[in-house]
Amino acid sequence: LPPGTPTPLDDASTPESGIDDAATPAEAEEAAAGEEPIATPDPTEGDPADQATIERVLEAELNLFHCFNIGDALGAAALYMPEALEENMGISNPYDLPALLGPDDPPTVLIEIRDVRVLPDGRIRYQDRYEYAGTIYTDLNYLVERDGFLLLAKTIPLKREPVAAATPSG
Repeated sequence: LPPGTPTPLDDASTPESGIDDAATPAEAEEAAAGEEPIATPDPTEGDPADQATIERVLEAELNLFHCFNIGDALGAAALYMPEALEENMGISNPYDLPALLGPDDPPTVLIEIRDVRVLPDGRIRYQDRYEYAGTIYTDLNYLVERDGFLLLAKTIPLKREPVAAATPSG
């Protein structure tokens, strides 16, 4: 296919077909809601980031969420490394991302980033916590720098919990 061409959909690639009986990303996230932590990061991996790096990570995270929140799927796809796009969204062609997003998708709201560390290989590792569709997500993310931009290279889910469970009662 020429660059910029969405992958043609067939019966085997439509979300309704349940490719290999795999859950869609939303179903997988719903199933994980309220579970125990999925992974535990090594707190000593890498070195603590300086304030400028922390600010760049925050900017990258907000930029990605902003793209999704305004419906700029191609802008969001450009902020992923190809392997992360496939791992997180189940697609290898970034031009397929608009078909996965609905016009009525709720916004993604960042709660915090923390534990920003610079790894010996130059990647940046951090945890984020955000709310999407009534669920609080905590992920461990890895960023790489390409042409001055921080791109998402890997996401490891750490915890999912319903908003009500994450909100202190009082």
